[in-house]
Amino acid sequence: MPVRIPLSKGKYFALVDEADAPAVLRYSWWRIPGGSTSNFYAEGVVDGKRIRMHRFILGAEAAKIIDHRDGDGLNNTRLNMRPCTMRAGGKSMYLGDYEDFAYAAGVRRQAELDHFGEFAPLNSIWEPRPRIRRRIKKVKLPRVKKVRPVKLTLAEKRQRKAEGRAELKNFIAEFLQGDLGI
Repeated sequence: MPVRIPLSKGKYFALVDEADAPAVLRYSWWRIPGGSTSNFYAEGVVDGKRIRMHRFILGAEAAKIIDHRDGDGLNNTRLNMRPCTMRAGGKSMYLGDYEDFAYAAGVRRQAELDHFGEFAPLNSIWEPRPRIRRRIKKVKLPRVKKVRPVKLTLAEKRQRKAEGRAELKNFIAEFLQGDLGI
């Protein structure tokens, strides 16, 4: 049965097998993003070196690639992990145009199985999303003349301040009497 290993102050967790839990729990682990994918991995410091949890569990050297069968980098159970070799990737393949989404998804799934074999992604079929195009309309704004502030004399400043205080006192008095109609 998998054991939950707390990551990043207990907010996240990784899964490991019961047999691996004592060795893993001796160290602190945190969650890190997994490069170009939207996946996350557990990483910690073991013997003064940063290492990802799946490499620690399998004892894999840096040159080996570890594949997570379910695509979840935080599921570090031994049944979910397998060493693999790097395949030539990044190439797109034209599979045709289809009006039916389910049929197109089936064609894609079959192509993935043919190309990747046992390493084909398990959850590669997704619901289609409508494309949203945003058009940014540039508007030319008219130039505004700079207005210089009027310099007030000390007497004018005091008079405005007194008028503001009087307005505030009147407002408070009307509010307390309920004459505002609010």
